[in-house]
Amino acid sequence: MSSPKLHDPWARREAWRTAPHFSPRYSLRHAWPGLSWGIGAFVIYLGIDAVTSRMNNHDKHAETKESQAQNSNN
Repeated sequence: MSSPKLHDPWARREAWRTAPHFSPRYSLRHAWPGLSWGIGAFVIYLGIDAVTSRMNNHDKHAETKESQAQNSNN
């Protein structure tokens, strides 16, 4: 007696679930290159933002002192 081969008609459609691209280890390992670039760009943005905001605050502070000095002279 030979056992009949069972054929799953949905096997091809379910094959993506076992593909290595969708495993958690693959996803985690290949997320790091893009993540490091994104974090690096964000840190650079924060640095530029901090420098420019200090420059703008310094200019506003100087304008306020000038206007106060002019008001006290009048």
